[in-house]
Amino acid sequence: MGLVNDGMALGVALRGVELAGSLGASVHFVQVVPSGLDPGERAEAESATFAAGLRALRHGRHRGATFESPGGDPAAVLVARSAKAVGLVVGEDRDRVEAATGDREVGAYCSAHARCPVHIVPRDGTGASNDQASRDQSHWGTEESAPSVAVEPPVTTSH
Repeated sequence: MGLVNDGMALGVALRGVELAGSLGASVHFVQVVPSGLDPGERAEAESATFAAGLRALRHGRHRGATFESPGGDPAAVLVARSAKAVGLVVGEDRDRVEAATGDREVGAYCSAHARCPVHIVPRDGTGASNDQASRDQSHWGTEESAPSVAVEPPVTTSH
């Protein structure tokens, strides 16, 4: 699941947990953070992702959860991190007028390049306006800090 601190983190996290529950899978929260953050800014971004993820985990069934906040190009990182996933959940791309010049449309790129199905959460359907973690981190409203959720296949064991 890819998460961005643009007000959609909770909606994306909830959809990822819902998808994982329906597939009997685990959830891998990924928030690609911008380059050049100082340790305090990075900790704030990671805390926001963790808070949205924990809140979502309370609302659904899943087979485990992990969190990660790598740096890099969000679209490329999310496609790479979802290579073995059974689904990738991302928020809807912002209007190009709102996006900073040169930002890649993460949802569109993931839909075109990911090996797994990509689930796009619409901006008006996230319920994230009440998400305290997203409000606290509203200054990370760039595609570079996009949250996502990769739904990992169930782990099987043999006896």
